[in-house]
Amino acid sequence: MEISNEVRLVLVGRTGTGISSTGNAILNKDFFKRSVFSVSVTKECKSGESIRNGTKVIVVDTPGLFNNKLKHDIVTKEISKCMNLVSKGPHAFIYIFRISRHSKEEEQTLVELEDIFGRHFCKYCILFFVTDNPVMDKNTDELVEALPKFYRELITKCNGRVIIGCAVAEQSETTFAQIRRYQQKISQQEPPYYSKKMFLESNSNIKKNVS
Repeated sequence: MEISNEVRLVLVGRTGTGISSTGNAILNKDFFKRSVFSVSVTKECKSGESIRNGTKVIVVDTPGLFNNKLKHDIVTKEISKCMNLVSKGPHAFIYIFRISRHSKEEEQTLVELEDIFGRHFCKYCILFFVTDNPVMDKNTDELVEALPKFYRELITKCNGRVIIGCAVAEQSETTFAQIRRYQQKISQQEPPYYSKKMFLESNSNIKKNVS
């Protein structure tokens, strides 16, 4: 088990789900550029860091998949480059969805991410379902039960690591505490983070193009 005061997180998902906003909430500062529209303003991987409760937090923002402004192969290669921005490898992937916007593209996004990161992706994944308003009247189990089958099966693959909430500054402390709790559980696995060795051994040819 790795004991460290550093947490390395890589944010992934489909364009328009709020990847950059989630990154800002985790860092508790307005670091990544974000759009008020359902379009991606992130064209390349970018890392930011902050100190939270004595822990150094490194967050890597990645371009959203199914970005209609960038060619698909360019996006997938750029996402792969996130591995160059985290020493050793990420402690966890934060896989982001917008709870009100299910489509077949969401299901294809998982296929793409498993192609990029390999079969160990879900082993190190925390699911973040972004809502437009704070969740007040339902608990997480009730909300999960109402989700389409695809999401429920994915939650099972990720060992129940799911967060449902707003990616806003007011929820920053709660969001980070939930992520930290799940990351500490992930760190009890072997290895305690997604390693670069796993990345290079996964079955995608994209790695050849990562410098």
